[in-house]
Amino acid sequence: MENFEQFFKKVNETIEFDPEQLKIGIEVEHEHTTNDAIAEIIAKHHLAEDPEYYTKLKTLNL
Repeated sequence: MENFEQFFKKVNETIEFDPEQLKIGIEVEHEHTTNDAIAEIIAKHHLAEDPEYYTKLKTLNL
């Protein structure tokens, strides 16, 4: 069984993330961390589930 850190860092690298969505995602995730690498990993996890995650989040006006 993999530990949380291994799971957290595991991102499907075969996915071609939209650079604009990833940029927005990293900025949004900075509300949780100041670490750019961690913000990018979080953003990639969200975008792997939904490539328009951050566009949709923005429409919610949170």
